[in-house]
Amino acid sequence: MSPFASGSAFFVGPQLLATHDVKYIMKKRTTLLVGSALFLVLLAVLFIRGVATPFTPPAPAAWAQISPGITRSDIIASAGAPQTSGYPEKIIETWYLSGRVGTRQMFVRYDGGGKAETVTEGVFWPFGRGFIQTRRTQ
Repeated sequence: MSPFASGSAFFVGPQLLATHDVKYIMKKRTTLLVGSALFLVLLAVLFIRGVATPFTPPAPAAWAQISPGITRSDIIASAGAPQTSGYPEKIIETWYLSGRVGTRQMFVRYDGGGKAETVTEGVFWPFGRGFIQTRRTQ
């Protein structure tokens, strides 16, 4: 039986076609909007975490090589002089790189013998998030 059997082909055919087109267009539009929203959420999460932000400089390659057990002199040889220090009275030293918005930071805590005990790296994000830790080794 033809889909046009219940009425005039002039009125029923275009209505069926228009309904199908509207559903198809709405389905495509919904898929595009959901995909775009998921992409923006992923981008926002990466931006907030400091992983993919153009406003915070990337960590230097030398920072990735610093781990617990390395002596203070070896750390200074590879990472350079710390920006904040009070060694040996204070057992934590800080290195940082400032960007337009965020600041990439690395903290090294030493044990009593001058060897790194804990290395913490992250991004200080001023918009209510504070320090976002990206690496911590003990």
